[in-house]
Amino acid sequence: MIKVVDVCRKANIAITTVHDCFGVHPNNVEILRSLIKSEFIQMYFGPTDWLINFHNHNLSLIKTNVVGDRIIISKSVSLPIPKLPQFSSLTPEDVLNSNYMVC
Repeated sequence: MIKVVDVCRKANIAITTVHDCFGVHPNNVEILRSLIKSEFIQMYFGPTDWLINFHNHNLSLIKTNVVGDRIIISKSVSLPIPKLPQFSSLTPEDVLNSNYMVC
C-alpha cells in the first residue's frame, strides 16, 4: 500500500487511504488501477521471492523458540508454524489483463 501511495505522490496524484482501500479523483481512477497492478506485479513477481523472504524473515525472528516445526509459546503451549502456501499459475499478464484487483 505504501508503495502505491509513494508512486501517486511522485506522480502528483492526490490519494486517500482507509485501511486497505484507495481513493482518488475520478479522473485518476484508471491511472490508480494501473499503478496498483504494477506495484502488485513488482512485489509478487519481482526479482526477489517476497513471500518466501517474508516467511524466512519471520522464522529467523522466532528461531530461539522453535522446536521441530512448532513454536514454543510457554512450557505447556506450542503452535505449528504455518507452511508457505502452494503457488498458483497466476502470471503478471493475468494481473495486467484483469478487470478487478480484489484479494
